[in-house]
Amino acid sequence: MRRASVENMRKALMRSNTRLLLSAVMLFQFSAMLLIAFQERPYDAQALILAAAIPAATWLVTMLFGKIWPVDRAIVILAMLLCSVGVITLSDIARAKSTPLTQAIYAAVGVGAMAFGIAFIRGLKNWKRSPGWCCACWRSCRRGCSAGGSTARATGSCSSRTN
Repeated sequence: MRRASVENMRKALMRSNTRLLLSAVMLFQFSAMLLIAFQERPYDAQALILAAAIPAATWLVTMLFGKIWPVDRAIVILAMLLCSVGVITLSDIARAKSTPLTQAIYAAVGVGAMAFGIAFIRGLKNWKRSPGWCCACWRSCRRGCSAGGSTARATGSCSSRTN
């Protein structure tokens, strides 16, 4: 049995068409917030704004993350769907009008934290290519450092192949 390489898997993820999933999620977000906006006789202006902002943010985050990093867009879309379900649910059941807005702000902070986490993990991948950083962060790395810590970083002795 042949194992798929990382490059082949990455190419397969980039080839997958997520337009239909993105369109369905954005349609759900828009229609749910629109129904909430016109649920009561005087329409809810905040829900109308969120009906336009949530799908736009979902599209923007999905496209931006896909352009910056090689991420699985389907997972990003599903994460955005879960964030929007929280905002939609609170828009319907919350008594205070500030609660859905606060949840939307928390969701935006969460997306920012997700971007930071993706960037951090990408940075760790680059550190593994650098012998000094690898040994400075971990006692023994994938390359098999014989010496660890700052000594290995200063001397560059991370090139030995012992595991």
